[in-house]
Amino acid sequence: MKEGRPNILIVEHDKAVPNALERSLATMLQSVNDAVIATDDEGRVSFLNTAAEALIGWNSRDALGLPIEMIYTVSTLAGAEVEQCQLRKALLLRTAISRERFLFRSRAGVSLPIENSADPILEGGHLLGAVTILRDITDVLLREKTLATEREQLEQEMQITTEALGQTRSDLRSFSEHLISAQDEERRRLANTVHDDFSQRTALLGFQVDDLSEILGWGHKEVQERLDSMRTQIAALSHGLAYMSHDLNPSVLNDLGLLAALRSLVQDFQSIGIHVSLSAKGTAFSQITPELAAALYKIAQEAIRNAVKHAENAAIRIALSLKHEHLQLTIEHGRLYSDVGAENSGGGLGMLGIQERARMAGGTLLVRKTEGKVTQLVLRVPYLDSTQAI
Repeated sequence: MKEGRPNILIVEHDKAVPNALERSLATMLQSVNDAVIATDDEGRVSFLNTAAEALIGWNSRDALGLPIEMIYTVSTLAGAEVEQCQLRKALLLRTAISRERFLFRSRAGVSLPIENSADPILEGGHLLGAVTILRDITDVLLREKTLATEREQLEQEMQITTEALGQTRSDLRSFSEHLISAQDEERRRLANTVHDDFSQRTALLGFQVDDLSEILGWGHKEVQERLDSMRTQIAALSHGLAYMSHDLNPSVLNDLGLLAALRSLVQDFQSIGIHVSLSAKGTAFSQITPELAAALYKIAQEAIRNAVKHAENAAIRIALSLKHEHLQLTIEHGRLYSDVGAENSGGGLGMLGIQERARMAGGTLLVRKTEGKVTQLVLRVPYLDSTQAI
């Protein structure tokens, strides 16, 4: 490789790559609808897929070798400056950076909202580069805005008369329950697609690289080096797909139960520097039904994410216990939710979702407030043994 030239991690356009392998790799990457950008260890662009080229307005030939910041400019959704993009964070911290929402500015100056995550590419402890996935969320934000508007309209209608109040609340609950169920089903569907389709394609591509390595033998040093680099890229992509599938629908929840899933959730946040702790008292957590376990897991997940969003330094404490024929989940933080109304509406879709999940689980949600901020959530659900339905 020439001095000063970036380390191309996937494809170098001026060198020949075996046609069969190149076609397999290209087919697999182009099957991913989201934009994929990779860099070397110094943050210089080494790969763009077709979706990335369309999103950012750069073609691969012009972008290769450029610092990532030259083709990838983001700000907060409110327009505030972002000190470092997700990919640069992954390079500096050498750890996976979870999805966040930003406002992206393309080469043509067009701004659009995106959801963005990044992962470092490591081999034997050495940093080879990083890969980031960008997704246009224009339609998602529009749906969320529409949903928020619909909720506000329903709330206004509920104040007309006592009779209308009761009926509208019933309709809202039915709508919220349907929405949550549909959302959970869609997350499971996407997780299965990622795991059963894209992950399998990635594994197959890895096998093809190994087969090609054996066919060529070790007499082609340069080709073997290229194949090793591709193995690294495939491993990084496989890790990213596994993380995406886990985030959408953690398999540990179904395989090992609620307590193991909560421990995994806490470890995920601890791995990125978030101070989260979990304590558990009781021995019969394995008897909790899958439906209740999923509800409690998603309540804890939503509460932690909201606490992290507020960027408070206080530790987040989660406690799970079985006592007095009740299963209790307690989440404490300096600021879980803000702008709490006089009644029990927690302000925001996140709190509404938590309340609805608590209601669907047949539980009681207690909220502790300090200076208008929710600092503690306590969910209590009647607990019955495994011979009865929860």
